[in-house]
Amino acid sequence: MLQLLDQNTAVSQAELGGRKSIQLSDGADRVLVKLDVFYNLNCLNTIRKYLFRDYYGSSNDTNDHEQQVVVNGCIDMIRQSLMCHGDIAIETYRWKADRLPPWPIFHIEHECRNWDSILQWAKEHHVPSLQGGILKHPIHGISTDAK
Repeated sequence: MLQLLDQNTAVSQAELGGRKSIQLSDGADRVLVKLDVFYNLNCLNTIRKYLFRDYYGSSNDTNDHEQQVVVNGCIDMIRQSLMCHGDIAIETYRWKADRLPPWPIFHIEHECRNWDSILQWAKEHHVPSLQGGILKHPIHGISTDAK
């Protein structure tokens, strides 16, 4: 699944219902997209790596201020997703002998979407590579930094 977090996906422009995205230059009339769930999971991983950057090390191509901007943007994206989807699963508590406040029981039953269906859709819309001229910036030309 972790490989899917960074996967490139594409759909036809018609599937976007009037929204716009970057046109791929592969002759298939497709635009670059990513499912929000993968973006948010990737963001969560980015935040984790930022919090433990002494262990993971910093990215060589970004300075700390840029990393903070990315992490802040990720936190806001996850906040929006949590508020939008508003999981109303009920959290319960228990008493602990060594603590006065109630302690949460972290085993909560959630009503989830079918993860296998999400992964299947992503696989069907997978773009193996953005290399080789498939992404062309209107001013700067072919993107060589694409994954």
